Amino acid sequence: MATVNNEDISKEEFQKYLEMKPTVRVKMPDGQVRDAEVSGSIGLQAIADLVNQKLIMQIARDEGVSPNDGDIQKEIDFRTKINPQFLKMLTSQGLTIDQIRKSLMVEIARDHIITKGINVTPDEVDKYIKDNPEQFRKPEMADLKWVVVPTEDDKKKVDQDLAAGTDFGAVAARYSVADNARSLQGVFPQRVIDELPIQIKDIVKSTAELKSTDWVRITEGWAKWYVQKKYPAEDEKIDDVMKERVKRRIMTDRGLRANDLDKRLAEKLRTSKIDVSDPIYKQPFEKEIQSIRESYSLKYGDNAAGK
Repeated sequence: MATVNNEDISKEEFQKYLEMKPTVRVKMPDGQVRDAEVSGSIGLQAIADLVNQKLIMQIARDEGVSPNDGDIQKEIDFRTKINPQFLKMLTSQGLTIDQIRKSLMVEIARDHIITKGINVTPDEVDKYIKDNPEQFRKPEMADLKWVVVPTEDDKKKVDQDLAAGTDFGAVAARYSVADNARSLQGVFPQRVIDELPIQIKDIVKSTAELKSTDWVRITEGWAKWYVQKKYPAEDEKIDDVMKERVKRRIMTDRGLRANDLDKRLAEKLRTSKIDVSDPIYKQPFEKEIQSIRESYSLKYGDNAAGK
């Protein structure tokens, strides 16, 4: 997997550590990264997630609503209309197209189960939009880039390059320690100004387009932002894509009330044979399953828990 001064880190060593890793790095709304303690272990969570995904796919098959390749491609096309960078953002994080398609397949299967038998007419969509105008107003936004550096020396290097006329994105790609800085040329992940932390929100609002902010002290060291473009709050365009999003929202809301997916999963769990062969996870996973069954039993009755 890697070498450190000619000493190897093997794939087996990497995988064993990854399975039992006690903490993870999580990205906060302001783009900063924090360490968070894992509940159980990453390996145990991964097994539980994968079992749940298998059960969802099996329920979809039982219900006759399994997604096909056409459904997956249609979903990719739809999400790309919403965000043209949809695939690029995910692949820049290390995901392959096959992994993206498999993840979408589970999401679509879940949606198909929830919305089975639910129909929403165009008139209902139009009425929802008319009755809820506040939901269709774009907030004030900005296209931002940022650079994060750990030391004062790095700050000087960044400032020197910027003063020499080097493009901010190129500078971020060269110096920034922020996630995906190189592949995304320093693009900042948040665009809604009111969702930024108060300190960052204030300096972004006071910085003109095509200008950089002053340096701001953050956990990782220092950061500054480049305001590429600002967008005032305005009513959203009601086009076919927006109407499809509204239709899906209404269908999901109705489906969650009509089709209890948690109960379906509980019933599927009751009749499923689940064996974990890895001795590291066998006992912890069985405890996890028993806890889930007991929780379902309290909510749905003993039959749902398989008692």
